[in-house]
Amino acid sequence: MITVLSAMLGKYSDLAVVSGLLIVNAVLSFVQERRAEGVVETLRKRLQVSARVLRQASWQVIPARELIPGDIVRLRPGDIIPADIKLLTGALSIDQSALTGESKDAEKNPADVVSSGSVEQPITPATNFVNQRQALVRQQIRNHFPQLQ
Repeated sequence: MITVLSAMLGKYSDLAVVSGLLIVNAVLSFVQERRAEGVVETLRKRLQVSARVLRQASWQVIPARELIPGDIVRLRPGDIIPADIKLLTGALSIDQSALTGESKDAEKNPADVVSSGSVEQPITPATNFVNQRQALVRQQIRNHFPQLQ
């Protein structure tokens, strides 16, 4: 609108400035949009859930969307459960807070079904520095003050 008025009134300097600003704005918007698309694609790749699967007698890492019924999946502490699976061996502590809203971990035993989207937690209590320190303090208290047991 301003460019048309500037052209009609013969104010060519205003026309040049406004046209230049519009072109710069269009170029910057285009560049920013391309960068945003690249970031979204990178995030999509990084957030893709993968699974360790036993296929053809070897363990392979594949995208979770390629899992089929009957696949044997190996889980490690911190893994996101890639699909609804039946636990064959071992016991797991599962964080299902994203699914159920409960803050307490759920214990799963062989033959239990583990829901997709859960996160496997280490089952041992001394898994991080804080828990190890707490266990050490408890042990020292028991050693020095046996009457408190």
